[in-house]
Amino acid sequence: MNDIVALHRAEYGREPEVTASAPGVAHLLGEHIEDAGFPTLSMATHMSVHVAMSRRKDLSLRFFAPDIGERRRTGVSSIKPRDEDRWANVPKGIIAFVLSRGHRMKGVDITIAGDIPRERGLGASSAVCVATALAMERLLDLPRGSIDPVAASAYAKSRYGRLPVSDSDATVSAFARPGFPVLYRVGQRDLQELPGPAAPYQLVLTDSGLEPERLDEEERDVYGHVLQGCADEDDEDELDEDEEHNPSPGPWTVSPTERRRVPISNSKDAKEEFSDTLELLDTMARRTCQHVMGELERIEHAVEALRSGDAASLGKTLLRSQESLRDLLEVSCPELDWLVKRAVEVPGVIGSRLSGPGLGGFTVTLLTPDSAADYGERLEEYERIFGFKPQQIVLREGPGASVHEKRKME
Repeated sequence: MNDIVALHRAEYGREPEVTASAPGVAHLLGEHIEDAGFPTLSMATHMSVHVAMSRRKDLSLRFFAPDIGERRRTGVSSIKPRDEDRWANVPKGIIAFVLSRGHRMKGVDITIAGDIPRERGLGASSAVCVATALAMERLLDLPRGSIDPVAASAYAKSRYGRLPVSDSDATVSAFARPGFPVLYRVGQRDLQELPGPAAPYQLVLTDSGLEPERLDEEERDVYGHVLQGCADEDDEDELDEDEEHNPSPGPWTVSPTERRRVPISNSKDAKEEFSDTLELLDTMARRTCQHVMGELERIEHAVEALRSGDAASLGKTLLRSQESLRDLLEVSCPELDWLVKRAVEVPGVIGSRLSGPGLGGFTVTLLTPDSAADYGERLEEYERIFGFKPQQIVLREGPGASVHEKRKME
């Protein structure tokens, strides 16, 4: 946190009045079925985004991202998404969300930094949203809870960032303890915290070196429409449509909590719902339904494995999920397939799968510390074959989302 204070001071010539942090998110299971209203098994990471803010006397909004050495500026009265602003559109969207709620404000100097790998499927943009929302609420002296970080994140990512919305990312970032798996259910804030993998096993993220590919509108329609039907008119976004601050969201960036959800919460219900209709669906929809049924069952098995300390069962569940992601959803790729296959050939490695959108990004692997050296040798082989040097990150405990005022930082 001290680094963000120093960076803000060096850029703007004064101390920040408020700082806030929010962790990234790694998914263990279920991230590809969230769009249809189903649960995920996720974990907040020890890696975080930090945001520092100080008020201005004019109406200017200034954004500084020291990690990439870029600056952007706009005004409170002229805030809108612009292609050239790229990363700054997301925090601008949080400010627009605050304004759309009737809150008044003058200009703000903002610094955003962190150690979450960008554009790798680890929830960096959601962490920016959560930290910015927490900081804005404190900076404006609003009552606690005035700005819902999850709703603000969905608004900012869809209307300003034009990014896919993941309520699980925002909820886990805002409310989970880093290092502990949590069961997330769409629309709920009371995350179910679970024990971590039984000792000596630990979870390790491995970067494939490839940026994940986002699903296009047609592919997301499989989740959002084939599985649960088009959203009812009564469930459409009720946000104030003041176009000055509220540009319309893209057609595939609606938050899962704003969609009508099917009344299915477990694998048994899913099988009863889909088994009689699978043959009537086209190939893509049928495979998606098969993945949903299997993934719900795998989430149930993983939750039980974590509770009982059965690391072997957890590892097998991760591998079965990877097979489904590869064969049914087809969101894996040769690089991820290689990382998973070669990882489990190492003694002490008992499970691995892709984590995040897929077609790039990270794998999450369950292994013992004693196997780390042999696993590292496999990664050297990966670099020789694919030309990417994979980064390893051991998931561990860390501070969760937090906000601090200047007088409390001194």
